[in-house]
Amino acid sequence: MMKTSFPIVWLFALAVLIVGCSSSQETTAPEATVSSSSSDAIRHALASFMAYGTFDKFPKLKLVILEVGAGWVQYWLDRMDAVYDSVMGRGVPLKEKPSFYFRRNVWVSADFDEKSLPAMVDLCGSDRFFWATDFPHPDHTGNYIEELEEFGNKISDPQRRRDVLGDNVRRVYNVSI
Repeated sequence: MMKTSFPIVWLFALAVLIVGCSSSQETTAPEATVSSSSSDAIRHALASFMAYGTFDKFPKLKLVILEVGAGWVQYWLDRMDAVYDSVMGRGVPLKEKPSFYFRRNVWVSADFDEKSLPAMVDLCGSDRFFWATDFPHPDHTGNYIEELEEFGNKISDPQRRRDVLGDNVRRVYNVSI
């Protein structure tokens, strides 16, 4: 058994099993549909982590969400918090709102062709996101590097830019340079 210097990290990459499994650059219509809707399954899985009080039971657990984008994050946090605050949420075994656990235990990788990513960084914090470096993907246009540069320019604060473009990955996985 390999011993690591970092705490338990869950790589929640279920979407990798559903998305991007094609060995060619061509994608059939059903594959494209699954690729564009895979974040639905991840949102439901994140809600399950909340519904079962996982982050109260394992407060040091790190959940890294990959391969499903990030534009959905604030909407889903708002929705989970609203349910938590409602009559329906009384049976949920959480000590805090779901957004608290997200800000403590969850990180999301994102692609820079997501136009909502700068807003997610503003709404959720620059420490929760990092860019997906595994490119090119067949579902991206050929100007990925230019989009990355454009995204970097949209984050005016140099520290927040460094967070998203690399520092967060080093913190999450406890990697020093």
